[in-house]
Amino acid sequence: MEDIKSLFKYNDLKNNKHGILILLVIFCVSMVYSCSFKGTFQGLTSYYKKTSELNSDLIQEPSSDTSLEYRSDVVYRITGSYLKQQIINENKVLIYLWSPNCSSSICIPLNVLQKYAIEHKLDLYVVATYYDYEQMNKVYNLVHPIYSIDVEYYKSNLTSRYLKKFLKDLMPERDILPEEHYLIFERGKMVRALKMIV
Repeated sequence: MEDIKSLFKYNDLKNNKHGILILLVIFCVSMVYSCSFKGTFQGLTSYYKKTSELNSDLIQEPSSDTSLEYRSDVVYRITGSYLKQQIINENKVLIYLWSPNCSSSICIPLNVLQKYAIEHKLDLYVVATYYDYEQMNKVYNLVHPIYSIDVEYYKSNLTSRYLKKFLKDLMPERDILPEEHYLIFERGKMVRALKMIV
């Protein structure tokens, strides 16, 4: 009887190792085919410190003086509540949760997306889901500045954590799937979340 119990425990342990191995393989494959992980930990972590060390003027908080013009050479660090206030009176808004190094077919170059938004009468707001000095330091032809998530406000450097909190502030009534990068709002309410826009 003892031999059967020990064999049963061994098989449970062996099956558990197989389950962990399967989950690890699934995780690795999904990382290779997603935009979240590109050879560094960008996408898993914010890279806020590294980006701000490379150029301390690049990332700034928006001014409380709404009469000031936004600068195109600055990325504005915001909260979900701030963005919600920005879009509350807009007819139709497209919020793009931008992964700066994404090369997947679901990720559209910002200048192309801005043109699409204008053609479809959408007001485009780009929110970077993590920081990348090279991509954020480029000049894009956008109506609104690029926004980034204020990781210090959300007290996390892990992208999944601060993004979830940001989205909860932006739209407390609704959750989205991780692969839904395009959010369409009307008068401050989300009406659709899409994986692809075109």
